[in-house]
Amino acid sequence: MEQAIDPLLFPSPAALTAEEILKRYSEERSKRFSARPPDGSARDIILPLPSSSPSPSLPPQLRRLQDDPWVDHDLLNARQQPPHPPPALADGQHVDFLIVGAGHAGLLFASSLIDAGAATPERIRLVDAAGGFGGAWYWNRYPGLMCDMESSVYMPLLEETGYVPVHRYAYGEELRAHAERVARAWRLADKALFRSVVRRMVWDEREKEWEVEVTEYRGPVLGHREIAVRARFVMMSGGILSRPRMPKAPGFEDFKPHCFHTARWDYNYTGGSPEDPRLEKLMEKRVGVIGTGATGVQLIPELARWAKELYVFQRTPASVDTRNQRLTTAEAWQAMVATSPGWQAKRMNNFAAHVTKTPTAEKNLVKDGWTKPSAFGVQVGSDAWGTITPDKVDKHVATVHALDLARMQRLRRRVDEVVRDTETAEKLKPWYPSWCKRPAFHDDYLFTFNRPNVHLVDTDGQGVERFTEDAVVVAGVEYPVDVLVFATGYRFPRHGNASPAHIADVEVIGVGGRGMDEKWDAEEGVATLHGYVTNGFPNLFFPGPAQAGLGPNTTHMLTLMARHVAFVVARAKRAADARGWRRFSVESTRDAELDWSVKVAAGAPFFAPAVGCTPGIVNDDGRKDDGPPPRNRKEALRKARGNVWPRGILSFGEILKKWREGGSLDGLEVSG
Repeated sequence: MEQAIDPLLFPSPAALTAEEILKRYSEERSKRFSARPPDGSARDIILPLPSSSPSPSLPPQLRRLQDDPWVDHDLLNARQQPPHPPPALADGQHVDFLIVGAGHAGLLFASSLIDAGAATPERIRLVDAAGGFGGAWYWNRYPGLMCDMESSVYMPLLEETGYVPVHRYAYGEELRAHAERVARAWRLADKALFRSVVRRMVWDEREKEWEVEVTEYRGPVLGHREIAVRARFVMMSGGILSRPRMPKAPGFEDFKPHCFHTARWDYNYTGGSPEDPRLEKLMEKRVGVIGTGATGVQLIPELARWAKELYVFQRTPASVDTRNQRLTTAEAWQAMVATSPGWQAKRMNNFAAHVTKTPTAEKNLVKDGWTKPSAFGVQVGSDAWGTITPDKVDKHVATVHALDLARMQRLRRRVDEVVRDTETAEKLKPWYPSWCKRPAFHDDYLFTFNRPNVHLVDTDGQGVERFTEDAVVVAGVEYPVDVLVFATGYRFPRHGNASPAHIADVEVIGVGGRGMDEKWDAEEGVATLHGYVTNGFPNLFFPGPAQAGLGPNTTHMLTLMARHVAFVVARAKRAADARGWRRFSVESTRDAELDWSVKVAAGAPFFAPAVGCTPGIVNDDGRKDDGPPPRNRKEALRKARGNVWPRGILSFGEILKKWREGGSLDGLEVSG
């Protein structure tokens, strides 16, 4: 729990004017932009998928991070041998539904298909590079890992499973166990082929199905196995948090200390385990950690408890509010959370309304840091400020800044109140609007910098300068370390052209031999109907994010999309059965996706405040703001079509609901 603060010892600083604050925002942004490579190249290294062949481009000390540290190859290989059932997928097999990804998205697609009567578990197969269910919660097992929003709205299918979370904010092991619980509840536990990646998919128009090439990695002894299967429908649900990134700086090839990414935590080196993270082997170690975002905020307090010395290398401070973690009781859960049928969907909607400032007469059910007044809706879309046309942009920018300034000033004052050393406190203050980075919530993070063994190494927005054989160098000063941890997150969610194929690292070839990336890169740009289906790629579905409704709670968006897709498949099958079609395809029409794309693009002015953000994951390290402005309206429209739905996830949910109620599959073409 948060420690008490004495206001006499830590008085509030003099208030700055709004003009002074915005000027500081601009200065801090400029620092970070100037630190990027002059040639515009990336300053990070992206880790390949775990089941891929070893990448020779990776520095030698990072190549082992491509391996899955949690998988038991011997156990999984033995389960593929008699007397066990055959593997979930075999070469030459036909399946009705192939789901790429076995995290929350994949499980929601599968369970929704079953609940809608569109499939039975026997007709579904899942493929995932991991060694088990869970997605991001499979890979991430670092000390301090927990969900950054309330379990009641984040953990999927709580109402259906009847599970009551142990804590208000679930820890990592509980989240991974819940994914396995969902798989068991919908009889999917033996329907997944793990340690496998989909390489290529080609549409067969005559057979109305996808030819899919899969590579399974069975460990260093048995190696890789190539599998070719056919699927009538494919759901691409590979998560956006699947490709860890690490900073690229001169000298790293010669860096000798042990190093690893938080998504590949090395308990053999640190001591402890995911269930009992006692990092006893670090007690005599100098530990460095690069990254102070959402992961670093959770990890750093844990490292500080065990390391002899901890050096925190910071490029941009996190904005950190209180979390107020607590245990959940069954009595309180029934009285205040699971109050009536449909409670979780209602709670998700209520949470989204208060986070995005969408007008609602309902009281705040979650009452946490996310739902306090802020302008976070600028990042994910909102109905709070109406339709923003180009002539209203200046007023819109002023309005959201006015709402946000009070919150950010409160968080900066909190740093002064908590951190005793004034120089350290000043370096920990976030100078950017709340929508520029994912907000962080933690009860111990700021207090950690009062510990004598914790040293903040602020890079003044420049990042790590270089590496020597045994040290990290910042501003010409060497900081020797014994081990270096990368808490540096993942590849930008809308990296590159952000097509579903690009996100999943799959080559997708549709009707007429046209690739999905080719379509996304074409002159017209992104084109979908409601962010889940695109013309020329029949029987292929995906959960956005481009042109879909988005919110800070990804489970909300994934639930909406999975249930909607299940409805579409079930209704399309009914239409095909009525026509006597044994095989059929469903895809969006060109007119429908053009109409939706234009509506998405028309809302682009809503996101104008985000253009001034400091480099980070929101704008792909600033690359999304780079370059000259669009030369004409056509270029501007093409760029704007890649946005999320500007009016927010609640508006998006209502659009999908009304579409379903129409009953006509408007904008979709079903053919046999």
